[in-house]
Amino acid sequence: MSSPFDKGAILKGDVAQLRALFAAASSPAQLNRLYRVSVEHLVNTLLNGDQLDEVFSPLIERFRQKLIKEVTHDSYFFVDPLHPLRRLLDCLLQHACYWYPRDLTQQSLFLQQYQRLADEVLQAAVNPGSIWSELGVFNDFNQWMEAEYKRSELVELRVCQAAINNFRLLEAECSVLDLINNSLAGKNIPVDAHSLFIGALKSELQYHLINAGGDSPFWHSWGKILPVFAGIFSTAVDQTDAQHLSATISALLNDLQHSLQLGSSNPDNYQLLINRLSEMLSQLEKQQPLSCIPFKGLPYPEGYEDCNRKNTQPIQTEINEIKIGSWFIWFDDEGQTIRCKLALKNTNSKQLLFVARSGRKVMVRSSGELLRCLNAGIAKIFTPISFGDFFSHLLDKLITQANQLERKQEIRAAEAQAAHQKQKETEQHYPLMEIKPKVTGQVECPPQLVEGAIKQTAMSKKRAETLVRAEEKHRRVTAQTAKENAKREHLKKLECAKEQVAALNVGAMVAIYKGEHTSQRCKLAASIAVTGKYIFVDSRGRKFAEYEHEQLIEAILDNKLQVITSGDIFEDQLAKVIRGSR
Repeated sequence: MSSPFDKGAILKGDVAQLRALFAAASSPAQLNRLYRVSVEHLVNTLLNGDQLDEVFSPLIERFRQKLIKEVTHDSYFFVDPLHPLRRLLDCLLQHACYWYPRDLTQQSLFLQQYQRLADEVLQAAVNPGSIWSELGVFNDFNQWMEAEYKRSELVELRVCQAAINNFRLLEAECSVLDLINNSLAGKNIPVDAHSLFIGALKSELQYHLINAGGDSPFWHSWGKILPVFAGIFSTAVDQTDAQHLSATISALLNDLQHSLQLGSSNPDNYQLLINRLSEMLSQLEKQQPLSCIPFKGLPYPEGYEDCNRKNTQPIQTEINEIKIGSWFIWFDDEGQTIRCKLALKNTNSKQLLFVARSGRKVMVRSSGELLRCLNAGIAKIFTPISFGDFFSHLLDKLITQANQLERKQEIRAAEAQAAHQKQKETEQHYPLMEIKPKVTGQVECPPQLVEGAIKQTAMSKKRAETLVRAEEKHRRVTAQTAKENAKREHLKKLECAKEQVAALNVGAMVAIYKGEHTSQRCKLAASIAVTGKYIFVDSRGRKFAEYEHEQLIEAILDNKLQVITSGDIFEDQLAKVIRGSR
């Protein structure tokens, strides 16, 4: 069924067609209600979810009241980009969706500027058909925002350049750690050599790798020296051919002396390093006693992954699909949101840089850590809505509703016409019979007409009884099927809730709903196995709720509690503590 409404023309500003569409999608008595429902849907789209920070809620409520009042007699809001309420909404969708509260002057300035803009627009008298583009407050706000974006671009550029340098240093440091760990980890070497490799050698290797790259003679020289050095001390002397050992030590001494000619960042310290290692080799050759212990692998920088560790193909594919410029929302332990943009991806170190709307650095995360946070609900990709998308979706719903209403009217008209036609045919089939009066004053009907009427009545009654029995059977079967489906669904949800409760560990994050749209993020502070009690605290450590095992399962089933993260098991928590102590 083709629609008489042209969606493209309405999107381009045909307000007459839009008004006709609203009228066609509702009865005259429900027209104003349809306008209000459309506005409520728009406002709920902004408030529900994560489109805007909750600090904007009071302002959006004022916007809703003003919009409902105006849009019922003025449809220009939907099609005129210069409508002041529409321009105010566009500012929300284009700028405010990236804002979140911070203790920074620039961030608070944005909120002040937007509140000033909203106050002037919402307090202004809005008259249908007036020229609203003359409101100078929008020009002031747009000029301020333009200057802000230019400033934030410069800040972001400097932050990215600094991050590139840091990633380069990180990559070089991790490559040095790989070389040392791969050559020495777990091998017996002299005790005094440990500090030399951790200090002077690590520094020199990193210096040459940054300035000369992985093809430098210095890097290649130590790539051969370290494995041989570790090997001769890890093998018992009495099991080694003395002549072969002497030749190996002699070659090592020559390589160490040759490395002095390749340059160093600190010649004095490097000379001491070579001299001390040469002394150890001489002692080994003379079979003098040396205290040797296994070399413990050097740790990588806190928060960074091994640069040589390869991401699995699914992880790498997901990371590749996330583009620079994508916006994210992160949720901290206190339930606060952080809105930031992916500004830089470093492939070699697998590090990701996130910046705020102001361009300043917010955080650096590894690619694997980002995906873990996305899967755990700690972070999510944020896609701002646009008014164009919302309005297009609204038009689709209105056109569908108008078509359905028109179709219902056509069906009712067709049914009325059919009933009229049937009545007319009945009258023609049973013409008015000649009635002969009797002495008693009664009328006489032909016997065949009476017999036909009785048969028709009996057949109609039988069909009605059959239909009633069929409908009753269908209702019973449907009710039984629905009951069984509901039971299976309940058992499935119950099993899922039990699994969630069983997986909870201390530190698990949950959302406890106090109303339909109000929730409190809490942390599991204690799980008492003896009594089966679970105690949850808020972000300040205060006790917020206490559940027994069965109560906790019921809360999950009733959607009064949602598990966000299950928390770390004891071994994972212990590992974090150990990493923190380092």
